Amino acid sequence: MGIPPGPGNTYLFNILTRPAGDGVVPSVHNFLNNSANAATINGDVRWTAGGGAAYVLDFDGTGNWVVNNYLVNDNSTGILIQKTVPAR
Repeated sequence: MGIPPGPGNTYLFNILTRPAGDGVVPSVHNFLNNSANAATINGDVRWTAGGGAAYVLDFDGTGNWVVNNYLVNDNSTGILIQKTVPAR
């Protein structure tokens, strides 16, 4: 998921996560890459917690991930990071 920046754009890809959990147990948002190519999330991606609560980004799959992003929500809620390794 590499999206190059364009002229005059600060953010080209806004990700609004819903649901965001119940405040006790965070929701898990799964990103899957089973490609031979790395999936890339660059700095032009903006994250927003739709429910205003912390949630989990789960990077999954057999492919590699390259994250050039602060992974900070626009509305100041928390993000938890998880990397799931497929069973072999």
